[in-house]
This record gives sequence, structure tokens and C-alpha cells, in this order.
Amino acid sequence: MNSFIPWVGGKSKLLWIINKMAPDHYSRFIDVFGGSGTVTMSRPIQPGCMEVYNDFNSNLTNLFCCVKNRPLALLAELGLLPLNTRDDFNVLYKFLPKGEITDDYLQEEVELTEILLKPPAAEAIRTLLLERAPRGDVRRAADFFKLVRYSFSGSSKSFGGKPCDIRRFFHLIWECSRRLANVIVENKDFEDVIRQYDRGDAWIYCDPPYFEAECYEVAFPKENHQRLHDTLLNSQGYVMVSYNYCPYICELYQEFYIFRVVRPNSMSQTAGSEYEEVMLSFITLYPENWQRHSYVACCGTSIQPVLQMLEQVPQLDTILLCLDNDEAGHQASRRMREQLEMRYSVERLIPENKDWNDDLTLSIENAQGFAMNEMR
Repeated sequence: MNSFIPWVGGKSKLLWIINKMAPDHYSRFIDVFGGSGTVTMSRPIQPGCMEVYNDFNSNLTNLFCCVKNRPLALLAELGLLPLNTRDDFNVLYKFLPKGEITDDYLQEEVELTEILLKPPAAEAIRTLLLERAPRGDVRRAADFFKLVRYSFSGSSKSFGGKPCDIRRFFHLIWECSRRLANVIVENKDFEDVIRQYDRGDAWIYCDPPYFEAECYEVAFPKENHQRLHDTLLNSQGYVMVSYNYCPYICELYQEFYIFRVVRPNSMSQTAGSEYEEVMLSFITLYPENWQRHSYVACCGTSIQPVLQMLEQVPQLDTILLCLDNDEAGHQASRRMREQLEMRYSVERLIPENKDWNDDLTLSIENAQGFAMNEMR
């Protein structure tokens, strides 16, 4: 599910690797730096799984609270209610008993005009910047929503207004309201929320402000990066962190498994611009001497990430291919070996099951079974 707002550092382009690296079994999910909520709302609802969305930006968490608990009031404050035409009225009249709007319903029965949201007044923007938002403040949430929608790439700093389609708001706000129904919304310091919800069966996902990046509303000094690292290192749950690639972060998180990925740079106004990031998690399957190696995710079966790594780390001389144990993995491994073995020593590690995540899951289950037998 898409979020109802754009946001700096949104993770829609990296959901594939986040989901790939996610643990198979967990009973609570903590989105520590929630931002747009893309990672939280893209997850399928799991019965019995606690979900926590947190962000230190009080305007943002207030907006989420209003979307979750007061969607009609928010739509009214945005100027979408009262409605502008008879057709608009019919949409809402038919929608409310039904409980949802589908794309087919909108396309077939309603033709709505595009409506430009009026930018919030300067005084409203000043208030947003100077005061913390009380939870459930609909007027403040509407002003913040307009501010974000009118800014370039959701930064809320530079103007980049464009028409906003009322159909999109109906669909997203109501669908997101339903998705957030059982999500706990917090507005706390990252250390406090991690310590409060951390358990052995938790998945803790962190997408902090990137190191030495200046596009964030809330300041995140260097000591906070160190404090986050120390907090995560002592946590009980499964930890995953998204960061920009830089030597300081790689050195700081040297105990973690590092995947390097490249994505389109939505903050750049230059066509084709890319941004390099890292996904960090603990080494859990083969931890011995892992710091001596370099790792890269192949984004499926592409050799391009491998070639980029070899350019950046020219001293490498041995390559271990760890693709899936299926036909696609076998074919890709043969193709990569043919391209690489003229210059490098190339070996392949094959998981016993379909992929390495299956092997990890099985090893954990076997270890738990052994422990239970020892206790009997």
C-alpha cells in the first residue's frame, strides 16, 4: 500500500530488499523512524502481531493520528468536504456505508475534477515549525499535509506544488486509515521507543536521518548516530537499519552485515541521478571472520552490483556466489562465473534448501528443538 504523503528518504524503492531481509517469524514490528509509513503500511497484516509506528516529528505523528482516528474530519479540514459537485457528494454518500473505495468504482461511476490545495498561510507554517503538535489536532494536521504536498520531494522546505487529485486522497486516506487501525502511533526519542518495545521476538526497523544529510526537519547530530548504534547493539530483537553509504557509517556498524544497494535519487533534479545506500543487519548464519569480507546483494540475478563492488574494492581476488538453489540461481551462477573467472577465483556456495533464509530458519528451528530435548 502506498503512503498518503511523500517524505524525505521514503523507502518505496527499497521495499524489495527490506522484505527479502526481513525475519520469517516475529510477533512485533517497530518502525522506529516511521516517516511516510511506507514500510509499516506495505507489510501484510499479521494476526496477533503488534505494530508500532514512531517518529520524533510531532507534526508527522499528529497527521498519522488524524488519518487513523479522524479521517472524515481531516478531509473536511482539507477542503474536500463540503464537496464541490453532486458527483463528489455521491462518491462519499455511497462510500461511507461500503467502507472503502475501489479503483474500479471510481473509474466507472465518478469523474472528478482535479483540485489544487491552497498552500497553508505563512502564519500556519510558522506555527508548525515553532510548536509541537498535540495529538489529534485536525487543523494542524491539514496544514502540515498541505505543506508536505506542496514541497519538493516531501521535504516541506522547498516549493514544488502540483495539482492534487481528490480521487487519490479519498482512496489513500481511507485505505491508510483502515491499515493503521491497530497500529500504535508514538512520538518518542528512538532510544525510548526501542527500549519500550524491544523483545526477543521483535523486528526493529530503523531508517534514521542519513549521516551528514541536511534535508531533514529534525536535527540528528553525530552523537545520535553513535547512540542509535549502541542501543541497537544491545537490543534483543532482530535489527535492520537503512543508511546512506559512507565510510563513517560502515566503520560505526562494523559488527553488522552490510548490503550495498543503488536506487534512483528522488531528491535530485538531475535525470538519471542515483544514490548509494546500505542495509545493515546482524550476521546470523556464518558469522566467523565476516568482517574480513565484502558483501553485495545481486538484486535478483543481475551481475551489475557485483561489478560495481569489484570496481570500488579492486583488491578483491576471490568471489563466492551465494545465489538460490533453484534453476534461476544455477543459470545465473554459471553466467556470472563465465564473466568473472578470467580475472578472479570464483566459487559457489549452495544452500541446502531453496535459499539461505530457509537454511537459517531451519537451523534456528533445529537449535530450538535440541534445547527442548536437553531440558527433558
